[in-house]
Amino acid sequence: MSDQPEQLQKPRPRRWRKVLVILVGLVVLLALSGWIYNYVGRTRLDDAIRTARAQGLPVTFADIENEMKQWPENQNGAKIVLDMAERLGEINRQGSELDLPILGAFLNPSLGTKWTDAVQNKVDVELARWADDIAQIDKVLNYERGWLTADLTPFPFGPVYAGDYATLRTAVRLKALQIEVNANRGKTDELASDVDVMLRLGRFVNQPPFVIGSLIEAALNALTFFQVETVCALAHPSDDQLVALDHLLAEIDLLVSFQASLVGERAYTIGTAQPFTRLIPRELRFEPITCTTDGCSHSHTLTWIPGIAGWHIRNHTQTLDALTRALAVEADPQNPHRFYTELRRQLEPRDSSYHLSNNLLASLSRALKITNRSVAEVTCARVALAAERYRLATGDFPETLDQLAPDYLEELPHDPFNGQPLRYTVSADHVIIYSVGEDLTDDGGDVERRLHDRRERPKDFGFVLLPVEKRGQPPATQTAPASNGEDLSL
Repeated sequence: MSDQPEQLQKPRPRRWRKVLVILVGLVVLLALSGWIYNYVGRTRLDDAIRTARAQGLPVTFADIENEMKQWPENQNGAKIVLDMAERLGEINRQGSELDLPILGAFLNPSLGTKWTDAVQNKVDVELARWADDIAQIDKVLNYERGWLTADLTPFPFGPVYAGDYATLRTAVRLKALQIEVNANRGKTDELASDVDVMLRLGRFVNQPPFVIGSLIEAALNALTFFQVETVCALAHPSDDQLVALDHLLAEIDLLVSFQASLVGERAYTIGTAQPFTRLIPRELRFEPITCTTDGCSHSHTLTWIPGIAGWHIRNHTQTLDALTRALAVEADPQNPHRFYTELRRQLEPRDSSYHLSNNLLASLSRALKITNRSVAEVTCARVALAAERYRLATGDFPETLDQLAPDYLEELPHDPFNGQPLRYTVSADHVIIYSVGEDLTDDGGDVERRLHDRRERPKDFGFVLLPVEKRGQPPATQTAPASNGEDLSL
């Protein structure tokens, strides 16, 4: 009997201690799992970087800078225009008396219709203000290449915000205005060299290589396409001039340019992954982007929490792998559709759980579509120039595009969106060479706003040629028309 009270008095372990032990064990287990997840993420990132380096292309900002710094400063054609930044900036700061093409709107009431006398006189005055500047811009013809900067750090997108891109865009607009002034007078003597200037300036914006530069290049090429179409609707370029234009357009390879721009995007991806590989606590705030040759320092995530850094690293690794795959795709000049399709496929995310990477890759895929639209327009322009040469030689446009090869084109290019032959329609009012566009639907050559009194976006992409008797028509009235042309503001 004496032993029983002692047993009743024996203390029992409290339940909260067991709960505490279990919780501590779970925390330790989660922390350990997080650190392992971080380690595996960093390992995969290192493997992805090694795979990228095996391509032999620049991988980091330092690699790009070293490659760019090999170019002597006296070979930089872009410097000519960049030195004019203050002067060209007056166009945007002060504006002009008219809503001019250099400001993003066009004065053509309809395709093939000339300006009114009042508009022509005011444009002449405006253009005279910039005659010396245009002559300076023309000096880029003496340079084969140009670049905006050879210093990508501490902020790789500096040229965008520093106004360098805006300066080049303004120079292209100014040149476009000169082309249109001459076209309204039926002058085409300098057309090929003027277009060459516009295309060279477009190539300059993609150095250093980033997708933003590639998109601006595509937009500037779209403006060049617009001007060539306008000239053919207002004037009568000779066969030699059409051949020279075709040679210039044949040198444009926007898909290759887009692919090259992924080099900079990959370097940025690697740079922004670096903070997550360092076990440094960060506050929950967004820091300004600052990049060095070691990486970029922006983050708004608590990267010290186990597992969070690993998740971000895997996001960056998925993007890095996709960019490396896209850079490995071989260009196919004879089949841009295959090249475009393969680039899109490689830019697709492979793991849907990494939404940051998925959003970025989706943005790049959209940018690729925009670039391919410009490819379609340039392709249609080349075929249209061949059709115009055919008309000059025979007196009529061809009944089918097959009649253009091999005398006017070595071979007929295909639609870069679907890989099928380009569409061709002939009527008494116009000839249209067109691509079905992104929706892959043939809308009958609905390509040009200036053919109709409407403002909705065209459904197809293409080039319009007018019959000789409909070119360079006088304006319906002698009042300045409201622009219903396509807005190509950049």
